[in-house]
Amino acid sequence: MVSYRLYFIDRTGSIAGRDDFDAGDDSEARRIAAILSEACSDICPSFELWQASRTLQSMPQRLASETELTQKIQESVAHREETIQSSKWRIAQSRRLIARIEAWRSRFGVPKAL
Repeated sequence: MVSYRLYFIDRTGSIAGRDDFDAGDDSEARRIAAILSEACSDICPSFELWQASRTLQSMPQRLASETELTQKIQESVAHREETIQSSKWRIAQSRRLIARIEAWRSRFGVPKAL
């Protein structure tokens, strides 16, 4: 596993949030970053994805359909979304993010975290 850092960039160009996560490789990290970015796009229209001092991506790529995502990536994204939503960053207030988490919980019968 490789460590990555995702910065959520708001409309003023400021960082509104950050998330650190592990992924198997750059491709997996890009998919996770694109999904998380889309989930928070009501507050942050762009993002930057870094692996150490190397920038990997600064704009969303085409999102994979849910059927194209492995269960591992789906679970990772769901966990990352909950982590972001419980953070102190401004991005935690994203209505899109909150709606996605609630839909995921409802779909899979997952109770709300304490």
